[in-house]
Amino acid sequence: MKKVSVTFSDKLILKFILKSVLLTVLSVISLSLVFSEILLKLDISTEYADIISVVICFVSSAAVSLISLGGFKNNGLIIGVISQLPLLLLILYNCIFNNNSLLLLALKAAVIIITGSVCGYLRVKKNNTFKV
Repeated sequence: MKKVSVTFSDKLILKFILKSVLLTVLSVISLSLVFSEILLKLDISTEYADIISVVICFVSSAAVSLISLGGFKNNGLIIGVISQLPLLLLILYNCIFNNNSLLLLALKAAVIIITGSVCGYLRVKKNNTFKV
């Protein structure tokens, strides 16, 4: 088994943090633009904005978790949740400064954590082969 050098692991962690932050920002902005355009074109009431925000959190957390865990080979559940920290901080900021309800915050946090951990597990899952 090959030794992992410290510089390689430092670069991997730095790339992971940058990917997580940038992908979170890009995915939330792009998904918000798409869904707001759909709301405007279809003339849907703004009462559905909370549901759409949960969908945006779901899709964004799945995308960030699947893309940012490129170099990792184990601990997919934990690293998947760690990759969701920027998105969790964003929804906490929205709850504090935009007067969102705590129930919506809890729902979004649960969706983000579950989706991030499952997608992280699927991304780093090794195929176990059985030899006969």
